[in-house]
Amino acid sequence: MTITDRIKELCDHKGITIAALERALDFGNGTIRRWSTTSPSVDKLKMVADYLGVNIDYLIGDGLNKKDHKDIAKDLENIMFDLETNEDSPLFYGDSIDETDKALLKNALQNALEVVKIRNKEKYTPTKYKQ
Repeated sequence: MTITDRIKELCDHKGITIAALERALDFGNGTIRRWSTTSPSVDKLKMVADYLGVNIDYLIGDGLNKKDHKDIAKDLENIMFDLETNEDSPLFYGDSIDETDKALLKNALQNALEVVKIRNKEKYTPTKYKQ
């Protein structure tokens, strides 16, 4: 699935067109459709990701499948639970952590888990060399 396919899918889910997304982000007409043949700038990709409520990795395809994402979500849930409730945790000070801090920590942990999963998959995937 290409970047434009993912954006189209997300727009459909939100009930908007790509043209409406382009107008909302003050992009020129056809900007996103051209990304099927050209590479978008990181700034524009970030704007689209933020607007659609996803991360850039999702838009560009992170190399993880549904099972990987389920495993990461389960691991993340367990880690967050342990960090919040375990008295030996570095974050447990007798009170629960602030919701904003919790969200930031959760995002950072999720990103770290995804990177590790991707690196481990790459490590064990045979590389094809051009001759």
